[in-house]
Amino acid sequence: MRSVRAPKFLLALTTAAVLVLAACGSDSSATSAPAPGAEGTWELMDPGQVTPDSTSIDIGVTRIACASGMTGEIEQPIVSYEPDQIIIRSDVVPHEDPDAVFTCPGNDAVPVTVKLDEPIGDREMVDGICLAGEATGITPCADSVRWQP
Repeated sequence: MRSVRAPKFLLALTTAAVLVLAACGSDSSATSAPAPGAEGTWELMDPGQVTPDSTSIDIGVTRIACASGMTGEIEQPIVSYEPDQIIIRSDVVPHEDPDAVFTCPGNDAVPVTVKLDEPIGDREMVDGICLAGEATGITPCADSVRWQP
């Protein structure tokens, strides 16, 4: 009986395939929802421009944590529609170096236009980070309502 050896590249390819399949195994802690970024808060840029018929709003997003005056890049805002309010959460991209030291002079407001799937109607516009239990550390705002009809 003659033995045949598989070529090395075939062995390497088979090993790689096994490793990839093992990494794709079920993990009950995995989630498809995006992880939130660093906390940001928002204010309307021009509250007088908002009406019940509005389907987009211009907001200014500010990083809550110290960042030497720079809010940085804004994540895609998350909008939740409820019967009596529209909640907008506006996270910012986390710092690249979590151990970096920053001063706290207050951060700039970065303008963002939020497109809404439906008119505001008679609902309040609410900053999601201000809702009870959302913010870690300090409470970033005295009131979560940014606009009301």
